Amino acid sequence: MKKFLVYLVLFVCIVLSCTKELQNPNGAGNKVELTTSVIRNIASDTAMGGGIILKDGQETITSRGICWSTQTNPTISSSRTNNGSGLGTFNSKLVNLVPNTNYFVRAYAKNVHGTIYGNEVVFRTLASVPTITTQTTTSISYTSAIIGGVINSNGGSPIIQSGVCYSSNFRLPDTTNSTRISSNAQSGTFSFNVSGLASGTKYYVRAYARNGIGFVYANNVDSFTTRIVNPPTLTIVCPSSIAITQTTISLSANVTNNGGASLIQTGFIYSTSPTLSNPITVNITPVSASFTGTITGLIPNTTYYIKSFAKNSSNVNFGYSSSFCAATTLPVNPPTVSNVCTASSITTNSAIVSGNVTNDGGAPIAQLGICYSSSTTLPTVGGVGSNIMSAPTLGLGLFSVNLTGLNYSTSYYFRTFAKNTVNGTYSYGTPLCSFTTNVPSLPLVSNVCSPNALTSTTASISGNITDNGGAPITAAGICYSSTTTLPSVGGAGSLTAAASTLGTGVFTSNLSGLTPGTVYYYRAYARNSSSSTYRYGTPTCNFTTPLLVSVTTTCPTSSQISGTAAVVGGVVSGSTTGQRGICYSTTTSAPTTSNSIFYIGSGVGSFSSTLNGLSPCTTYYIRAFSINSSTGQPVYGQTCTVTTSSSLTSPILTSPANAANLNSASAIIWFTWNSVSCATSYRIQISRSSTFAYASTYTLNTCGGSQYPQGNTINQATVTSPTQFCINSGGSTQNGVWYWRVQAINGATMGPWSTVRYYRYTW
Repeated sequence: MKKFLVYLVLFVCIVLSCTKELQNPNGAGNKVELTTSVIRNIASDTAMGGGIILKDGQETITSRGICWSTQTNPTISSSRTNNGSGLGTFNSKLVNLVPNTNYFVRAYAKNVHGTIYGNEVVFRTLASVPTITTQTTTSISYTSAIIGGVINSNGGSPIIQSGVCYSSNFRLPDTTNSTRISSNAQSGTFSFNVSGLASGTKYYVRAYARNGIGFVYANNVDSFTTRIVNPPTLTIVCPSSIAITQTTISLSANVTNNGGASLIQTGFIYSTSPTLSNPITVNITPVSASFTGTITGLIPNTTYYIKSFAKNSSNVNFGYSSSFCAATTLPVNPPTVSNVCTASSITTNSAIVSGNVTNDGGAPIAQLGICYSSSTTLPTVGGVGSNIMSAPTLGLGLFSVNLTGLNYSTSYYFRTFAKNTVNGTYSYGTPLCSFTTNVPSLPLVSNVCSPNALTSTTASISGNITDNGGAPITAAGICYSSTTTLPSVGGAGSLTAAASTLGTGVFTSNLSGLTPGTVYYYRAYARNSSSSTYRYGTPTCNFTTPLLVSVTTTCPTSSQISGTAAVVGGVVSGSTTGQRGICYSTTTSAPTTSNSIFYIGSGVGSFSSTLNGLSPCTTYYIRAFSINSSTGQPVYGQTCTVTTSSSLTSPILTSPANAANLNSASAIIWFTWNSVSCATSYRIQISRSSTFAYASTYTLNTCGGSQYPQGNTINQATVTSPTQFCINSGGSTQNGVWYWRVQAINGATMGPWSTVRYYRYTW
């Protein structure tokens, strides 16, 4: 439509002044009448124009046409057409125009006197899609090439996307079926170095571009074929005798040609067959043109045939060395071992002995240790009367083992043994060695002078056996008495409590049937299998059983609980002169004297008092307690749960101010008030009546869309948080005076209403 208006204005201008009478250049009186036609059929690079010669001024018109330029007042030295001669109408085609560009056009006529021009006409070419050409691919290698395109014209609209797409599968690659690479080029040549291509493969390339008018592919498709990659070629360097063991062969190889692509895998293949049938592969890393590796896990005394191999990144085939190596692994013998005849750390039931492996025989050590016996001088693995203790690690060199579970006062014979993973024969060390275990003594016992748990009638007592004396512990425990300071097993006035376990270390005995408020003396005892004599711990320890004390909490009734106080108490039974009272907390259901304390006298009996300073609407956990005067520790009653009552006050209204004048400038009316202690929610009421005397109610939602307060009813809402509420101001139906008030709520308890405020609304 905009283009049509432009053309219409131009046409009117031409009609008003389309005839131009120009004098001949020589000033002759006769005039040439020449008019430039309206430009039509406008495209991005062409348009149709022309002119009309009505009078020739009595001079023959020898040449006529139009001329055009991007500058005003074009002449025949600019671009032009030649449309014959003489009078009349002629049509001309403007070509090779630049898209989206303003052009100035004039008709011209030539006679013997010179060149005469018509009126000037202006038009603008249309924008078009770009024109683009695919570039010829260069720098073609095995896996890469340089591809690109040339933006010949942006079509009169800025380039917003350009690039190339390429494929080995589609002869006409596009952005949906091929790999696409984008460019920021706006004009001219652009290119990309693409890599990761398959060798020996034909690829098709096509450039593309997009401007504000549309998207276009190049008319030409370029194709190229990457170079063919061959498998690598390489040689193998056979191993020397020192590079061969019973289970390994070390050798090297050199890649003489990588075939045209980088190496991705190198290594060796080997087999026991000279034809290398069913070979085993050994990869060598890092990948290098010269590489060395070791083949492991071989069978001793076996001939292996070996070739080197390599593979590059672009050929699926491996390259192998032209020759192979033949190498025979060494045979495996039994290990060589020796005895170390010095035993150490000898006790009644253990000793540390050592051995030495000087040669593994050509294969890894599979079993190693010490065989020993108290009945034969030549102990063997699996022999009658023989035992073995395996070494902590397998390998060459010295090792030590700890022989345990031995008999005291006994002579033992021992020697080293070993065998490897290939040769199944055991080797035994020489010379034969022996040692004798120690004679046992009495156990070593100590007391633990802190009871683990102590009540009025029971106690849990510990002792510690630090050494069993070289023989198993047969009896242990705690002996105790209230009449003698040195209690003993079977002694007058002494009692015993057996240990929970027999052996070395700390043990526990449980004492029961004790008398409250009594001093008891105790000590640990133990004996072993070598003697019937008891060993006692030192020093003698004692404890006093506490007096019996029990406490019951008296839970307050609802009538004894107010908003800030409660009547609390309890009953103390037993024997104590200690302080008593109440401990309480709002966070733990089992309060102790480390929480809040309210002391109420001392001794036994019932007690009660009023606990003040509590917070309204708060749950408290309370327990009665009494300090046991014999232990200094508190004794607690059961827990009671007390919730102080609520004391709700009337909220203080804050906005809108009383008698406020509100109008439609406020789309929303906010009501706010101060919070009330103990309140869990609030009720707001809005009414036309200052006494809220209507029988019906209407529930409001805060800022509830088209919902407004209703007349002749009580409009109300419940607000939980925060202390505010809003309504939509509404239209003229809301004009007039409105009253409002707020009430605090806690559960089923309703507080008093606030004072009543009113506001006047005008639409």
